[in-house]
Amino acid sequence: MTVQCELRRTGGRRPLPAAILQLEHQKFLYEGETVRVPLCAACSLVGEEKTTVLLPSTKVESYTDSVKPVSVTGRAAVFGPYTAAATSAELATVLRVHYEHDTPVPVATSVEREIEISHYGNVAVEEFFDLRHAGAALKGSFSRLEHQYSPSPNAFQELTAVLPAEATGVYYRDAIGNVTSSHLRSSAAKTELELQFRFPLFGGWHIEWYQGYNVPLGAFVSTWGGNRFALECDFVPPFKALLTEQLIVKVVLPAGASDWKVESPMALAAQSVDVRFAYLDVPWSPRTVLILEARNVIADGTLPRLRVTYRLPAWHLVEKPLFVMGVALLCFVVSMVAGRVQWDFERASPVVGAAAAAGKKKAQ
Repeated sequence: MTVQCELRRTGGRRPLPAAILQLEHQKFLYEGETVRVPLCAACSLVGEEKTTVLLPSTKVESYTDSVKPVSVTGRAAVFGPYTAAATSAELATVLRVHYEHDTPVPVATSVEREIEISHYGNVAVEEFFDLRHAGAALKGSFSRLEHQYSPSPNAFQELTAVLPAEATGVYYRDAIGNVTSSHLRSSAAKTELELQFRFPLFGGWHIEWYQGYNVPLGAFVSTWGGNRFALECDFVPPFKALLTEQLIVKVVLPAGASDWKVESPMALAAQSVDVRFAYLDVPWSPRTVLILEARNVIADGTLPRLRVTYRLPAWHLVEKPLFVMGVALLCFVVSMVAGRVQWDFERASPVVGAAAAAGKKKAQ
């Protein structure tokens, strides 16, 4: 019987050297788990083990060869097979592979997504990104002329976000406004937002921006049982294979929503609840904000969608219009009454009346 174990981890590699010149090749050092996986080493049924490291490049500088057998063929580094009678030295061995990889390494230091539900027909999504290049840092100064004639394969200047097909009103802003070189392509299956930054990103550089869009209520929210509703949408950012070190998702429920329940597609580092008031909200019915925080998230298309269920009685949909109409009617009545009242301050106040009479005599 063959048992195959799959383990996902982040932070297992680092650039080595840590800084390179603009046109120098980028290299990484991968440091993995021990040759003998602890779970399998403790299992008496395992006869032998083999670990295969699939590399993104065929240019391997060096690798761990202290324990035989080890072989490197193409993009695969194979450690083993090792029998169950492995020595303690083999159990303590750590996999190390040093390889060349001239490819950008974008990592989102933090992403904050806000999903605001309005039962008047719209769901608004806004996302804030703090992105950095996690590759080897740029040594020396940047030469725009050199990059123009011989672009570095380690730098990148654009990313493509895959948005829902129903997305409308898509926008993208950075610190000084919109970027005119961004492109939006729509199809029946998806909407692609291609972002072209103002400058190429080298190792150690970072950039911040926010983007957003709107979708019809029916694209994300479904209903059953009258006043029960369910929000289903993507939990991860819309960039494929992007590692997010800190992800905060805020779900803003409509005013009056209650009995909510969150079904997260992954383990959460923290979860909290807040309230807020939006434009023309009634004072006694704030909006519930569900704040979900996750760490080291990878958007690889395998995670299920985020699901949030809640209850919203039908009368809450007319609460705001009635409140606005009541306030407008009250203002109209007050202004009408104030316009019909005759304000005679001379008769109403003896002091003011005496002062006015003295002024008239002095004038004569």
